Amino acid sequence: MKGPTRSPAIRRAVDRAKRLGYTVRFVKFCEDSETPGILGQMAGVCLREAKLIKVRTEGMSRVQIAAIIEHELEHAQGADRGTDHPELGLHCGGMWKF
Repeated sequence: MKGPTRSPAIRRAVDRAKRLGYTVRFVKFCEDSETPGILGQMAGVCLREAKLIKVRTEGMSRVQIAAIIEHELEHAQGADRGTDHPELGLHCGGMWKF
């Protein structure tokens, strides 16, 4: 993948996140101290307190990445369960309490 932000759908989703006060961080496929063990299994995570959405790019298409951001924005707006996208292989794991 040359870069996730080259997609107009991804740019629109990132802009929407910015309007809500969130930062979107694209990560390859890693774990870190903020979300230990989480992104190793999940395609994205919304950290409400940090106003941060992390999106895994490894193995994801641009269509999937855009859907993940939109899904995580649902969590950012308070939804405990976001919209599933079974056609893209994406299923909500529920809102995690960090």
